[in-house]
Amino acid sequence: MGSELVIRALWWEKDRELDWDAGFACLAKTKLPKDASISKADLKGCLESVKRACDEEHGEVVIWEIDHLKILIAGGDTWGDDPSELYTDISSLFEHAEPALCAAGFLMSIDYKVVLLKILQTKNLLPMLLGIDDNLDKMIAVKLKE
Repeated sequence: MGSELVIRALWWEKDRELDWDAGFACLAKTKLPKDASISKADLKGCLESVKRACDEEHGEVVIWEIDHLKILIAGGDTWGDDPSELYTDISSLFEHAEPALCAAGFLMSIDYKVVLLKILQTKNLLPMLLGIDDNLDKMIAVKLKE
C-alpha cells in the first residue's frame, strides 16, 4: 500500500470579504456534545488558523482564484496521518463547527467535486489525478473529451 493524496478545500466569493467576527460569534454559540473529541477553545484555534491562512502567506496552503471564487487548498501526501496542521484544523471545523465556516462566508453548499474538477481543469492537473477515485475518474474522462 502506498501513500494517498488528501486535500481539504474552502471556497468563497472572491469579491466578498470574509466575516471573521460572524464566524467566531457563531462558533461561540456552538454546542458541542459532551463526548466531543475537541474543545470549543481548540475549535477557536482551528478557526484562527484558517483566518491566518486566508490573510497571510502560509506554507501549508495554496489559494487560487478561479472564476468568481477564491479557493483555499490544504493537504498533501499521507501514509495515514493528516498531512498538515491546517488540514487537521479544517477537518475539525468541518466535523464540529461547519456553521461557523458558513457564517464567516465560506460557501459550503457548492459540490466539492465540482470545485475540484474546476481547479484541475483550470490548472491543467487532470491527468495527474486519474486513479484516485472512480467517480472522479468518470468526471475527468468526460472533461478530457470536451
